[in-house]
Amino acid sequence: MYQPPESPENELSLTMQLLKLRGEISDLDISEGRLCIQESQLQVMIAQYEGYMQEALASGSASLIAQARERLAACQRRLAEIQTQLGQIRAQKEALIQQREIVLSRLQVVRATAPGSGFGPAYGGTAAPPWQTARPRRRWGKMIFWLSLLVVLVIVLLIGRAIYPSVISSIGNTPVNEVDPSFYTASGAAPSNSECLSQFNQPCYSPEDIQQAFRFNPLYKEGYTGKGQTIVIIGAGYTTTLQADLHTFDQAWGLPDPKLTILHPDGPTVPYQCGTHDGLQGENTLDVEWAHAIAPDANITLIIGSNDSGGSPQNNCAPVTMVDDVNYAVDHQLGQVISISYGGSELGSSSDSPQDKNAEKQYFLDSDSVFRRATQAGITIVVAAGDDGATNPNGSGRSSVWQQPNVSWPASDPYVLAVGGTTLTIDPGTSAYGREVVWNHPGQAATGGGLSAIYPEPDYQKLVPNQSLFQGRRGIPDVAFPAEDFMLYGSFFPGQVPTDPQWKHWGLIGGTSVSAPAWAGLIAIADQMRGSPLGQIQPALYSLGGKDMHDITEGNNTFENVQGYQAQEGYDLATGWGTPIANTFVPALVQAVDQASG
Repeated sequence: MYQPPESPENELSLTMQLLKLRGEISDLDISEGRLCIQESQLQVMIAQYEGYMQEALASGSASLIAQARERLAACQRRLAEIQTQLGQIRAQKEALIQQREIVLSRLQVVRATAPGSGFGPAYGGTAAPPWQTARPRRRWGKMIFWLSLLVVLVIVLLIGRAIYPSVISSIGNTPVNEVDPSFYTASGAAPSNSECLSQFNQPCYSPEDIQQAFRFNPLYKEGYTGKGQTIVIIGAGYTTTLQADLHTFDQAWGLPDPKLTILHPDGPTVPYQCGTHDGLQGENTLDVEWAHAIAPDANITLIIGSNDSGGSPQNNCAPVTMVDDVNYAVDHQLGQVISISYGGSELGSSSDSPQDKNAEKQYFLDSDSVFRRATQAGITIVVAAGDDGATNPNGSGRSSVWQQPNVSWPASDPYVLAVGGTTLTIDPGTSAYGREVVWNHPGQAATGGGLSAIYPEPDYQKLVPNQSLFQGRRGIPDVAFPAEDFMLYGSFFPGQVPTDPQWKHWGLIGGTSVSAPAWAGLIAIADQMRGSPLGQIQPALYSLGGKDMHDITEGNNTFENVQGYQAQEGYDLATGWGTPIANTFVPALVQAVDQASG
């Protein structure tokens, strides 16, 4: 909990207090949001088990009645716990908000009586700029990291110039933490990151923020925007507002409207009830908007798979034809990149019988041939690594998880690019890259990562110097990207930015299900640069050894008392090789793919 200092107040100290309070309020907002989601899920499960109870009573089976009663009671106990936690969090947040208002009033008085205004004078001396300390859990790395990164960049430029002189000379000559003019310009119809920080006490990253931080703008200026490529997204659920919502998203950020095609190869969507808001429609919107934000001129094809589980509407909350839909995309040559934001534990559910588990394992092994076939057709498959750290749910919903490390499938398949998540810090004024740590909010969400129980270590991972990581198993993720604080527009939910009526449908989104479509956008740009699809990129990616990438070295994905994996120099099982420095990584990747295929 925040405690005011005893030292004399000045503009810098009050600013630091204010930013610290905003960071703590932001963390509580995230906790509250996660608990609200769990509350909604448990309410759905309770209604489901009440229905099971009625069916059990009608059957007269004592064992079914006891089982239904036990599960219902467990859900009710967990719901009561979450509601108690919500009450505590809301009380803490209210106290912090009151303290924030006091500090803000003091800051206004100091500014009114001191010469000058704003943060400018505070940057003198040895104090760090406020944006560097806004989130206390993030610490700056040592200068040796930046020096080594600069050396790597110089070496790559010297090597790459011989093969891609026109590309590298024009797009690879700006340091990663410097700023150049944005290629796309926001209209002001959506909140900026600085407005969110001041009014909503939370970062909110726009396409322009991410494009700047990860150096996409130099690529755009050379015409590499994904033009002529198609990103295929595997989804489920309703899309009634998607076209209009995407247009609003584009208008706000100055992006061109893409060619968006929506296909229903498995027939119409069946009714579903998946929480307070439409989670399936939200996932469709998220994947389309952020794949498009990274590759603004790429076409997008959304495949709406079947969500018919054969059960109640509460069970129809995921695509059940995902592998079939990948086959459909390959058969019909729909695109060069496929993005998947769904998955489940390789261990299945705790209620599975031994026969069920054997069948699931065989299904995973059989599906491997589908993903291999896609890569042989030149398609890159990008999959989210999961949001439950080193573990995964042991049944439907997120009320409980396996108490042992396990990874999410299909991210674990060796033919897909598994994408983990980070927490990003940027300069709120310029959007310049600051730093990243492993995405992990204890008890709420964390990036997936670990070792497969199904697949052996692929040859490309044998290029990693530290082989003790793998124990002969496939390790995930391969790469990472930020997994929180992204802006999303959806007219079907009220949003999270209530201070201005025109922002009522804007919200914040998180999870590796935003990291994966962002990487799909990057691959589309690389496909355009190469002039042909890259296909499976891991052999080339691992041959680069982390060059032209931000190496994430802080944090871990320990989650719900399941010991996870620590970030470290080079490859690790929390963030893979790290996140891309796009203007140098993309040409280096293209070069490595050409060398591997030549």
